[in-house]
Amino acid sequence: MKLVKLWSVSATVGMLSLLPVTAARAVPTITDPYLQPPCPSGCDVIGANADFDIEKIVFTSLTSSSITVQIYTNYHSGAADLAPWSDSGVTLNIGDLMFQEGSDQYVVPLHDHGPFQAGQLYSVTELLTAQTVLGNPSGVNYRNGEYVWGGGTSTPIGAPGSVSVACANGEAVVGGQCPSGGELIVTATFNPDSTFWNELSTQEMSLDFAAATCANDVITGFVDPVPAPATFFLLGGGLIGMGARARRKEVSRFRSSLAKIPPARRRA
Repeated sequence: MKLVKLWSVSATVGMLSLLPVTAARAVPTITDPYLQPPCPSGCDVIGANADFDIEKIVFTSLTSSSITVQIYTNYHSGAADLAPWSDSGVTLNIGDLMFQEGSDQYVVPLHDHGPFQAGQLYSVTELLTAQTVLGNPSGVNYRNGEYVWGGGTSTPIGAPGSVSVACANGEAVVGGQCPSGGELIVTATFNPDSTFWNELSTQEMSLDFAAATCANDVITGFVDPVPAPATFFLLGGGLIGMGARARRKEVSRFRSSLAKIPPARRRA
């Protein structure tokens, strides 16, 4: 029985040492502290909640080859096609997902605009404010200094991604619109390269999003880095060391018990 137990310990540790070492990562959720009315300390949406409110952003998958994020937001009373629309004579569009780390800036458009294609990750040299995108209109109330879109020189990163939209209440989309209006779930899947993934997985990268290019509601948060892989290597080494110590103890105990048996009985 002792020998069988010894093999079991060493075999288990051996199999653990052969398993791939991966860094587990908690799925981040960024929540707007101001929800729809009634808000506990005042709402932050300028204008109609049904057109501009943002509830949260949830990363449902984070890997070095593919990232999926869901944005719970209102856009033009449930316009599931995310098409541009006019309010007070001003054309509004949905904002880009905007990532920043130091001087590096990235965007993922949720709808096509200019050279930007929905679902594609881009490196950009500039982020555009609501004032720049809207052309500084007069007589309208909006957050003119908030960043809403990527701009400047843009460089596509990774393979093209995708964007899909569903009604948050489970309704089927009819004619590009959620029948009862309200909140949408916008799902964007995009593909990073090694540079973007390195920054996202090792730094605290900021994320910003405006429900529309007027920035009548915005959300900001951070995506925390992956735990250091060295921690997991140390854990693996610790398990192997524990196995070796257990094996030495088993051998020592077996030899001690064998020494106590009279020679005549050992030969028998």
